[in-house]
Amino acid sequence: MATPTATFLGLLATALSAPERARLNSMSSDLRFILSEFEIPDRIQLRAVELGYKSLALFAVLGDDRPSVRSLIATDFFLNAQEPNLDADLALQARLMSAQILAAWLSAGTRATEEAKQSADNRLLRLPNLISRTALTALRTKYEQFAMNDLRCRERYFVTPTVLINASLAMKPNVAAGSASPPPLKSVSASTDGPKPDKKKSRKQAQRAKLKEKAKPEAVRGLPPGFPDAKRTKIARTPDGRNICGFFQLPAGCRKQNCSFLHVCDRCYGNHPAHKRTTGQDAGS
Repeated sequence: MATPTATFLGLLATALSAPERARLNSMSSDLRFILSEFEIPDRIQLRAVELGYKSLALFAVLGDDRPSVRSLIATDFFLNAQEPNLDADLALQARLMSAQILAAWLSAGTRATEEAKQSADNRLLRLPNLISRTALTALRTKYEQFAMNDLRCRERYFVTPTVLINASLAMKPNVAAGSASPPPLKSVSASTDGPKPDKKKSRKQAQRAKLKEKAKPEAVRGLPPGFPDAKRTKIARTPDGRNICGFFQLPAGCRKQNCSFLHVCDRCYGNHPAHKRTTGQDAGS
């Protein structure tokens, strides 16, 4: 007659059914990570779920000390290596499984203590609790499963940029209606024909040309004598403190509708722009 330990060890090689796999998935990800790290078979993990040890905190208090945990493993997990009439190979296998569960229990206790201390420190410092790597991986897996089932989310996050660009080009009106595919995209890394322009050199040339233009006499630049420089940034004001529009003084004039500044000369305060002011013109004329 087969012993309970021999019967349970014989079930380790069998695969889990779909309902059993669903019950095993109810275990927390951090506890499953620790049990898988010590190579504990799924059948033993399922037995832990059936006993109610679904979280890391519960598994960490499996027993008060090592002898009590060994006794519980022998009775509740059917891994009693001292069972009479047990084959020597099965006894060795039961002893190895007991050691693996005991090592996982010690690791779970250490992990639970560290997480409790970290959570207490975060509450004391009013910091958010950190998510463990295993929990983050489980959340990411769940999100990807949900996102792949949602068409809109899949099109937004799980489609390559090249496909999206080709689709946007196909929707543009300049693409012929009878064309089978949009025009090919130009590679960003492709080298253009001819040498690239030197930005520093072109900037220096522009500054040099601006200085030359500034050095020309006012008559050559097309401005009346005494006309203020167009780059003046100070706001002119009337004697009573009202602001005068600076764009109104330029030949191009002010293009702003409903301008809140006065459209008068900033030199003589007359009803004309500064570039139309004649020498010796009195204020207010």
